[in-house]
Amino acid sequence: MFIMWSWLFLSLLLYCSLPVFVKSYKIDQSCEDKGIMQDVHNAMESAFIMVQSAIDSLAASPLDADTIELLGFLYAKKGDNPAQLIQQGKLAKTLRILRNINTNMRTEVIGDATPSGYDVIIFCHYDRFVEIDKTQNIWRDSVTDYLLRFDDVPCRGSTMDRIALAVTINPVSDPVPVHDADPETEDDADPETVGGRVVEYLKPTQIQLCLWFVDWVKNKEFKQGGDVQKRTKIGRFVIKLAESKGFGLAQIDAYSLLDKVLLHEMTHGRGAYERTNPINGWLIQEGLIDVPSATSVYQALDWAAYGWTGAMKIAKSSKYMYNLGDYWGPDNNADTLALFGSVCKLMNHGSERRKVDSKGRIVPKI
Repeated sequence: MFIMWSWLFLSLLLYCSLPVFVKSYKIDQSCEDKGIMQDVHNAMESAFIMVQSAIDSLAASPLDADTIELLGFLYAKKGDNPAQLIQQGKLAKTLRILRNINTNMRTEVIGDATPSGYDVIIFCHYDRFVEIDKTQNIWRDSVTDYLLRFDDVPCRGSTMDRIALAVTINPVSDPVPVHDADPETEDDADPETVGGRVVEYLKPTQIQLCLWFVDWVKNKEFKQGGDVQKRTKIGRFVIKLAESKGFGLAQIDAYSLLDKVLLHEMTHGRGAYERTNPINGWLIQEGLIDVPSATSVYQALDWAAYGWTGAMKIAKSSKYMYNLGDYWGPDNNADTLALFGSVCKLMNHGSERRKVDSKGRIVPKI
């Protein structure tokens, strides 16, 4: 009896010593260090309201007229009936991604709880990187042990980097040999041969807020879309600038702040979307992409279809590669889904409900 209880007690100790994995998001200590921990938390909660609003809008029966109009702007080709997209199953991928975000990332964890490889951690500075080779400029990410050239890391503060607000990666561990065979007979088996294999363990998706954007969030009075909606004067200059011809942006782009940025980045995570080869099961894609712009000038500059105008152009493009379900289709574009969620929140939440017209202007919802 003593031996049995000792074994049970030892098993319990071993279980308690294992890391606890939950489906979640986690805000790294770096955001507390930068003084925006609460801002990030509030923005994530707002982003999940966007997600749920989008799910509710797509699941409604019958579809709201303004939802149909929005689907026409962001997903339908010219001449297509946007109301039929759901009936034809062409928005199943978008709905699945929204539900995946809710399932895999909705709960915030703090303390020692460890997010799984399908969850996200949000970082607000680069202090986790440790220099290991000064001559080659090689650094190690202390969270994932991933090696990289620091000059290649996006959004570190250069002039061009200020175009970016955040960047997302889906890291994995270094390859680890795993022996599947009987250890008594094949203890020393080569993992490349029978008796063993090599695997890479998934690390949590990392959302890195660009440093200039972190400073902007910290010093601005309005950080989420709702903050702008509550104040009539705040953001007028930004909206006017956004609507100028030189920028090619719309009012909804200026309205969408940290919450919409975080939703955009979550769609890049493997927890939001994975595509595998149906024949061999090999992984083809992790997370949505930033679809290249459908405007030839921006394509030459290797710019993506960001913003309302860019999202509408890929939806309306007559080129076959921009069809729904294709790699460059609107349902594979991160900003399209983030825009859809942010507008659905505008339409479904708050005392003064709004919608967005074809030019991306925020107007009353009648």
